[in-house]
Amino acid sequence: MVDLLYRTLGDRLVLTTDNMPPAGSNYRIEGGVVRSEDGTIAGSALHIDQAVRNLMMYANIPFESAIVHATRSPARLLGLEREMGTLAPGRRADIAVWSEEYQPLATIVGGSIVHGAAHLYRPTRARA
Repeated sequence: MVDLLYRTLGDRLVLTTDNMPPAGSNYRIEGGVVRSEDGTIAGSALHIDQAVRNLMMYANIPFESAIVHATRSPARLLGLEREMGTLAPGRRADIAVWSEEYQPLATIVGGSIVHGAAHLYRPTRARA
C-alpha cells in the first residue's frame, strides 16, 4: 500500500505523525498506537524517523528520496517552501543529523542544538 501511494503521489506524498506519549497511567502503547484503558486509540506512537525508514523499506527507495517526504513535501503542502523544507540561503536551517543506519543523532533548531550535541563535536588531537 505504501509503495502504491508513493508511486501514485510522487513528491505530493507527505510523511507526518500524531505521535504522543501516553497521557497518564490509564494509557499504554500497544501495536504502535497509544490506547486508553478501554482500548480506544488515542494517538500514534510512530516517530517521524520511523516513518522515513518505513517509506524506504516499503517503497524500496533510498534515504535521500524518502527524507524529502518529511521535509520539502510538507513545507510545500503548507505553503512554506520559501521558508523551510530545504537547506538554502535565506531559509530556516532546522537540521537533523542522521547516522549511516538512518537513526537521528542530533537536531539543530534555529541555530541551537536541541538534541544530541555530543554527536556534533569530535575531540581534537593534541599537537605534539
